[in-house]
Amino acid sequence: MKEKKDSKAAKTAGKVTMKAGKIIRAYRLLNIERTEKKEGFKLSALEANDLYIVIRALDALKPVVDKFDGFVKDAQKKLKPEGWDEKVQKYQDASTEEKAEIDKEAEEYTRKVNECVSTELEKDKEIEAYEHLSEEAFGKLVQTNDHLLNVPEIMLLREILA
Repeated sequence: MKEKKDSKAAKTAGKVTMKAGKIIRAYRLLNIERTEKKEGFKLSALEANDLYIVIRALDALKPVVDKFDGFVKDAQKKLKPEGWDEKVQKYQDASTEEKAEIDKEAEEYTRKVNECVSTELEKDKEIEAYEHLSEEAFGKLVQTNDHLLNVPEIMLLREILA
């Protein structure tokens, strides 16, 4: 990414361009919440200044995620088969043949939505530039979240945050 080679001052001015899919994956990863069954994404090991950097980065990524989520909802709504809601409600009481037909229709519906949405993930999106973490701070972030991160996620977050 060309912006990485510029100075920190340049990183915080203007706009940068990234693939929507990377923005969305990174945002969702950084926002994994703690549940009874798993730990969430932790920022507690970071110094206050580094924590603010991550929060500002999330703020820059959020508009792309929100717009994408709205696009997905619209695609699901517009591509929904005729009488779909009624079929879903009747599914449990349907015969084996009827269930098979509904399942087939569900697969086609899902395929269409995924096909429509996948093109959006490949688009370049312009976001507000933000300051990046130092290598040391990024290392702390990775160490603290080793329960969630494997190599692809680390590489993604490094591109987005470091």
